Amino acid sequence: MPFKHGVVNLVVLLTSIPFIGSFHSPAPSHQRFGSLRPPLLLHSSLSPPPDLLSSLPTEQQEMVAAMRNPDLSARDFAEESTTMLLTTDKGWELPLVYDAAYLGQFFDKKPLAVAKRVAQIATGLAPVLSGALSNLLTGKSGAEADKVTAGALRDSLTSLGPFFIKLGQAMSIRPDIISPTSMRELQRLCDKVPSFPSAEAFAILEAELGKPVGDVFEDISPEPIAAASLGQVYKATVRGTGEEVAVKIQRPGVLETVSLDLFIFRKFGSIFKGGLNVVALLDEFAFRFMEELDYEKECANGIAIKKQMSNLPNIKIPGCFPALTTRRVHTAEWCEGEKLSQSNANDITELVNLGVLAYLSMLLNHGNFHADPHPGNMLRSPEGELIILDFGLMTQVSESARFGMVDAIVHLVNRDYKEIGQDFINLEFIPEGTDVRPIVPALTKVFDAALAGGGAKSINFQELAADLAEITFAYVPRARGEGKEVEGGFDDDI
Repeated sequence: MPFKHGVVNLVVLLTSIPFIGSFHSPAPSHQRFGSLRPPLLLHSSLSPPPDLLSSLPTEQQEMVAAMRNPDLSARDFAEESTTMLLTTDKGWELPLVYDAAYLGQFFDKKPLAVAKRVAQIATGLAPVLSGALSNLLTGKSGAEADKVTAGALRDSLTSLGPFFIKLGQAMSIRPDIISPTSMRELQRLCDKVPSFPSAEAFAILEAELGKPVGDVFEDISPEPIAAASLGQVYKATVRGTGEEVAVKIQRPGVLETVSLDLFIFRKFGSIFKGGLNVVALLDEFAFRFMEELDYEKECANGIAIKKQMSNLPNIKIPGCFPALTTRRVHTAEWCEGEKLSQSNANDITELVNLGVLAYLSMLLNHGNFHADPHPGNMLRSPEGELIILDFGLMTQVSESARFGMVDAIVHLVNRDYKEIGQDFINLEFIPEGTDVRPIVPALTKVFDAALAGGGAKSINFQELAADLAEITFAYVPRARGEGKEVEGGFDDDI
């Protein structure tokens, strides 16, 4: 896990869980994880109580508003004028799991396909680059300029397909990287993307299930209910049982386009000479992203999570239908609800608190890290339940890593920074054998300032991320162990 992101996540955990402050020393490993119970005063920055919201600085109020994003329309699709450019090449024998060497050999033999896609990417991003350059030359800045630029970027990423949409989604929840105005625009990528023709979708459905649609479902909506980066969803009724289900069908050409994009970016990444090992980071991302294309894995994850979350009250995990699921078709229980980020119900704060608890329970109790918790994946049911969707992008966290997280949080709470250096080694943020002594003074300065008092509302996460970045580049080797050890740490010129 990259050092900077890992530490930021630990701080977010720390500032989100008031009861963790009651710990004074790490408990024995068999006592550390019990049944997590909702703390009465747990609050999230996504939906703070009104009095807390009004007490925040203006910049942080804007960040909270961006996370809630009241400007989103009720439409579940992109504007009609937006189209997604996916490769139409058929018959490519591509691996279903990420294999960089195979993709390199495969696409090196297809220069025309590569050139065509590079031209699409360049054409798609050209309006964004020209707009940003125009703003720079004319001196335009502020919220309105940000909105126009981010809107153009959103449309460009949408048109270029799933790989680019995922990048935009990741940026849309990072207030330490982009402005609140830009966050609002990019959050449309979470569930407002173009649909594809239902005739193509039903052809894929029949090919995957091996039966006519009418033999499997009594009825199915003629058009999709919603569309996402990888596929689109139809509401259907299972023949014979009458169960209402959501049927997600993968877009045609997704595997081919994603594989080609990963190859291209890996090629460009290999010539990038910066502070990060771009290829290593891309390989890590690509491995998980390719797993998300396999809906059978998502089904298995959903079944496991439903069982694990059964002890938490007021949480609903849709049931899955393995017999009606394949690599490109996913069938799950239909759940009525409104997006949590768009709801005006008076229990939203409690549901957000419950969501934080659920994700912590997944991680700390069961070792399942949900890597895609964007606002489109959380709903409020008419009965006031929290519905959590989409378990396609997940990873397992080892027991030792979970214990390491708790140790690190306890050491942060107690400001025992000498031990945090070793925690980072235990968590594999930095390699075994690294001299962590030079890191301790920097961590002391950063976290003493961040934890000076006032809880999460007093922390400027933008400044915190910048300070952690300085530590990363000054002391910590690059991704996958790249870097040269020098006296006092690591050479930041490498």
